[in-house]
Amino acid sequence: PAVEGLVIRSGRPGGFCGGLDAQGLRELHTDSGNAAFAVTGQRVLGKLAELPVVTVAFVHGPCVGPGLELALACDHRLAVTG
Repeated sequence: PAVEGLVIRSGRPGGFCGGLDAQGLRELHTDSGNAAFAVTGQRVLGKLAELPVVTVAFVHGPCVGPGLELALACDHRLAVTG
């Protein structure tokens, strides 16, 4: 009840999300890995989209793949440069 909003930002200096890293790509080389990743992602992002508080994705730099899906699940997206 005390939380009024949620801001999601990357801790990486290179951008919000440049896509999957090598480890993530190795895990998705099977049909079961792809399915598990998709189901988990849909469940988590669905919960984010349904939060009863305002959500904002603070996007700087690249925002592709799962990071883009994360940003789109938020109520608002703030894109900045520099």
